[in-house]
Amino acid sequence: MKAPLAQLREIFAEAQAIFDDIRRGRLLIHAHALDDRTTVAVGTYLHSGRSVYLHDGNHLRQIANAFDSPAQALVSFERRISATNGRGTTAARPRPCCCRCAFRTAPPKNNRPTP
Repeated sequence: MKAPLAQLREIFAEAQAIFDDIRRGRLLIHAHALDDRTTVAVGTYLHSGRSVYLHDGNHLRQIANAFDSPAQALVSFERRISATNGRGTTAARPRPCCCRCAFRTAPPKNNRPTP
């Protein structure tokens, strides 16, 4: 069994890797929502086509489930969000993402198209 500190370092490293993948455009986020008190999102790794359901945010973000296609991931995401809404929570509303979602960084300043 790992020591608690080693477990935390592993969780933080995995969360940082997910953040880096989003920031660098490797993981395209399709939608996100606030589910109870945490952020959930669904996205696809562009290099492999594997889709993932993400839970939590920032230094605790983790892959909760993986899917073979974006369609499967989005259906699962919608079901989970609908189940949350069914309990009377109004905060869980899917928000479609453009580009790389709210998690993305600002585009480079020199992003003019070349003639």
